[in-house]
Amino acid sequence: MDNFNFFVDESTFDSFFTVGGLIVNKNEKKIIIDEFNAIKRDLWPKESKREIKRRIIHLVDVKIAHYHNNQQYFNTVHKYPYYKNVFFPNSTYKTLFRKISKLINEHETKLICSSISAQNMKHEYSMKYADWYVIAFQKLLDNYLHFLVKNNATGSIIVEDNTSRDKIMKEFYGFKFLDQSKFSNRVVNKHIKELFFIPKDNSSSPLLQIADVVVGATVKQFSETHSYPERQLYSKFQDKFYDGNLNRVDVFGNTFIEY
Repeated sequence: MDNFNFFVDESTFDSFFTVGGLIVNKNEKKIIIDEFNAIKRDLWPKESKREIKRRIIHLVDVKIAHYHNNQQYFNTVHKYPYYKNVFFPNSTYKTLFRKISKLINEHETKLICSSISAQNMKHEYSMKYADWYVIAFQKLLDNYLHFLVKNNATGSIIVEDNTSRDKIMKEFYGFKFLDQSKFSNRVVNKHIKELFFIPKDNSSSPLLQIADVVVGATVKQFSETHSYPERQLYSKFQDKFYDGNLNRVDVFGNTFIEY
């Protein structure tokens, strides 16, 4: 059986919230990581291999660096000072998006995201961030399991650590052991293996950095105010969303949960 990892991050924009990311065959992990580091090496060609691995690509902060390229801002506000002067040129900004989407498209990857209206959650149901995350995560589990069953594969989930950790763990183990899935417990435990948390901004997981780009571009598709670069980025990888082998991306790959 093939073995996959699902790298999960979250993003908010306007009144929308998205959880999801990138499913990678473990046989391709090293290749994808090496290619991602090569993208970073093009941005910082004078840095050592060790330093390149430590540098983090975070979509929101890349955009901030693109539009706020002044020294005072980087000295006092921006958490990645090594972004200074790197993403200011429009060509570099767009080239980064193009290279990451190419990386996603050229490998045996699939994308799964789940989104909700955070505004409805807050005002109609008085729900907080942790509740949004768990509701969206429930849908991710269903669709990831569907992917694994259809591919006769096993898989684990790697999540960027966040304040919803305890609720996510409770949901995950309930899904595995308390009949919370459409599938039997035997099927769930045959295919879904483990849940791991990686500290936020930890450079040891470059695949979470790619997941950040995926959710950051995806959440903006629900807003009328999203900017052109993200719309263009999303269009370059949207064919990689899982469709359940039924041509239903809206059900299995890029879902919006109505509340």
